[in-house]
Amino acid sequence: MLISKKATSELRRRMNSSKETFCSGLYLSARWMAVTDASADSVNLIILPDREIAEYCSADLYNLTEGDCVFFLPESGKNVERSVYKSSLSVQRTSAIGKLLTPSKEKIFIVTYPEALEEKIPSARNIKEAVLNISQGDEISFGELKEKLFDAGFERVDFVSS
Repeated sequence: MLISKKATSELRRRMNSSKETFCSGLYLSARWMAVTDASADSVNLIILPDREIAEYCSADLYNLTEGDCVFFLPESGKNVERSVYKSSLSVQRTSAIGKLLTPSKEKIFIVTYPEALEEKIPSARNIKEAVLNISQGDEISFGELKEKLFDAGFERVDFVSS
């Protein structure tokens, strides 16, 4: 399939002039190829109907771009039992939120779905206050570190798997 420069230019014009843009006639990865060509050098929010479609889209965009500009914003995984998958969801969500909170002029794609958008995101101030910065040469007692981690919601376990 060949996507013409004229069509890409028109799509870019429409994407930059309105809040929502709908395309038809593009299937599978072709639609994401058109989006990568036509998107603005800013945050491009892509909201899809469900998690599975959003995961496929983010994988396609990752392969069509340099990858470091694509962020998948999933649900936090609070209702997920599998710890490795839950951990992965948390890392992806944290990464996407972090990118949204960092002003940038580069082209960024945030791919998500309605259930993930329904979850509240802490304010930038609350996130900044929750960060524990320890640099080389700093001294912190074990008791103080343990207290800070406990206050942040960590819990003591015998074995850490992830």
